[in-house]
Amino acid sequence: ALAAVAAMTHPSVPAERCADFFWAHLEHDVRCFAAAIGKGVDQTLLALHHLCALLTQCKSNNGGSLDPALSSRKTRAIWESAFQQEFLAGFFESMEQGVRDGVHRLVGDKRLGNDKLMRAVFEVDAPTTALAPEDGHLTPKLWRYRVRPSVDGLALKLGPHKDAHPVLYAFLQKEHQLRSIRHLPDIVQLQQHLVDRFSRRIDRRTANEMTVKSFLAEHDSDADRDRFGMLITAYEDAWVLVREPLYNHGRLKPSEECRYGAIKKKSPLTFLLPTTEGFGRNPTALVDFLVTTQNDFLAQYASERRLKIGDFPRVPLCDATHAQLISYDAGRHLLPLVLAHCHYTLEAGQGLDVHYDWAALEKHVEQRFVLGRPVLELSELRLVFSEDVHNSALMMSLRRRVPQLPLPRATRQQIAAELPELTDVCAVVAGVEIAVGFLAAAGGDGTILLADYMENVLKMNGELTLVSRKLRAACRLEHILSAWHLLVVQRTHKLLQLKQDAFESVSDDFKEEIDGEQRTALAEWLTAQQQQQHKQQNQQQQRDVFISKQHARQSRGEWSVRRSRRLRRTWVRRVARPPSIRPLRAGTADIPAAYRGRPA
Repeated sequence: ALAAVAAMTHPSVPAERCADFFWAHLEHDVRCFAAAIGKGVDQTLLALHHLCALLTQCKSNNGGSLDPALSSRKTRAIWESAFQQEFLAGFFESMEQGVRDGVHRLVGDKRLGNDKLMRAVFEVDAPTTALAPEDGHLTPKLWRYRVRPSVDGLALKLGPHKDAHPVLYAFLQKEHQLRSIRHLPDIVQLQQHLVDRFSRRIDRRTANEMTVKSFLAEHDSDADRDRFGMLITAYEDAWVLVREPLYNHGRLKPSEECRYGAIKKKSPLTFLLPTTEGFGRNPTALVDFLVTTQNDFLAQYASERRLKIGDFPRVPLCDATHAQLISYDAGRHLLPLVLAHCHYTLEAGQGLDVHYDWAALEKHVEQRFVLGRPVLELSELRLVFSEDVHNSALMMSLRRRVPQLPLPRATRQQIAAELPELTDVCAVVAGVEIAVGFLAAAGGDGTILLADYMENVLKMNGELTLVSRKLRAACRLEHILSAWHLLVVQRTHKLLQLKQDAFESVSDDFKEEIDGEQRTALAEWLTAQQQQQHKQQNQQQQRDVFISKQHARQSRGEWSVRRSRRLRRTWVRRVARPPSIRPLRAGTADIPAAYRGRPA
């Protein structure tokens, strides 16, 4: 039987530990339930006995319409709603009386012999100062237990009065999520720094290898390390508070891999980088959820007070301050308000009886935490990895904003010759990719030199970033895509020469060795590409010759229709019949040098 029960756990628990596992879960659930209803463990157990008694007495009318297997999330939600309506609503109304009845039954049970210790624990007798020496262990101070008023159980006590105080009830229903909004400015500040520091400068592999500890160690001063450590702590606190509702009700779904994990010093930096994939979905979804939480509560508040949400001020998220958020600390700000508006009495056998001034508490909560708060406008921050700079969508955006032209062949060869080292090529590629990202987003004048754009607009050192003199002197923004293609090919060639993996970001599925038929097809395709390339070069050369001779003849007045036709026939004949190109055989040794290591 234990093996069958152990098989239901995920992750799997050994059968010999199954009993301890479920017992620990029951103890944890009792502690959580005690905090929710604001009672001690003993009274909580009596309340659970009272609930079980109600379950045996009541008969549900919805049992036949429910899915007994709870095979989907929807059926589980329907079952929970029906259970709350059928049982929990009546349980909370009669819980106090049920707990008192349970205490009296225990104390009056003759099988326990009217135990003095039990009477002292449940404070049945009136307090007395005179105790016999042998009853010293029954001192009331030793066994007295008082449940302090807390924020957690406040919504439950307000339940019978929720219609008279709808704003306070709505606030307490979402209080566990609202308290996390105070971390929003710190989270935005952290994400803004990470985007400015790493966007278009870091690849996925480096981000996964870099840890939070190494990121903090990059900062030289202790003040910077402490500041960013505080920002990371704020992110972790907000994540722990809202991760469960975030997974269940969030608009964006975070990564399942770290649903129950915490951010540690050894965690990868991708836990903090705002992206739309992998672990990066977590910070993105967290910010979206916190902004939505404030806006939804303000919309509910406007509905209760007969206000128009459209009349509320609107503030961009990046400009929001703590004063513009529903920002508070539950222990330092909210709990003192609760204690200031509660009145309690203590009677023997009755325990602590707490009453609240709900109207005054609602008024103070509304004035201090809600009034004047604006609707937040979400301006999402997105980190772009370096390998994503050259994706198809970005290149299309670049071509649309800045029309592109190819670099002349001679210029390309000279740029390649001026970059003999891999480090130089990588440095230039990194700088060009940064410029590509900005141009694809904002556009620019294609006639401006790339070096001038990087120095004047991006505020980068053009001489240090663009090592090649020819690249600085000849490459304009309209040539940046052609220059990027050249540089990426150069980097790939040099990595291959150093026997390094030039395609580490490519899946291993694309690195499998091809068979004979695929080799033949590849050789034929390369032959066709070489012929097409030669034809285009020949056409360009003939066109240049034609135009130069035409200008020369016209300048001397020697041009004639006959000579024009003769030159035209010669040009067409040579273009139509280019010099023969030897076909490639289906072997890697016969692939032209232009495709093996020499720049195209």
